[in-house]
Amino acid sequence: MGAKSQQSKVKGKTIKSIRRDYEQAIKHTDGRLTSIAKYLDIHIQSAWTYLNKYPEINQQAKMRRQILLEKAEQNIEAYVNSPDNDYHYKATEFILKTLGRTVYSEKITQDINVNKLPDLKINFDKE
Repeated sequence: MGAKSQQSKVKGKTIKSIRRDYEQAIKHTDGRLTSIAKYLDIHIQSAWTYLNKYPEINQQAKMRRQILLEKAEQNIEAYVNSPDNDYHYKATEFILKTLGRTVYSEKITQDINVNKLPDLKINFDKE
């Protein structure tokens, strides 16, 4: 989306109405940045800039994401007690891996044995 289309969406709006739009977007998207941008039909960078400019709005988004993460944690608890519900488990797993990635992400490791690397031969002779 170009700069002109970004400006035309904001032009004529008051700070109060823009704030109200963001608050509504946060409520409907659980504070997820990409979803906020899609909801407001703006570029993700514009949403990020606005949230960083207004810490109180950013805090609302963080609180909504935290509520979503807590719901996902409750779903995991329910799954442990009743393993018949595979769909909710997969959805919850997705939320935990994306929003809760600092705590719940899977650790991917790869061992590299430097003793088994192929020998590299470099020829410096001119032809």
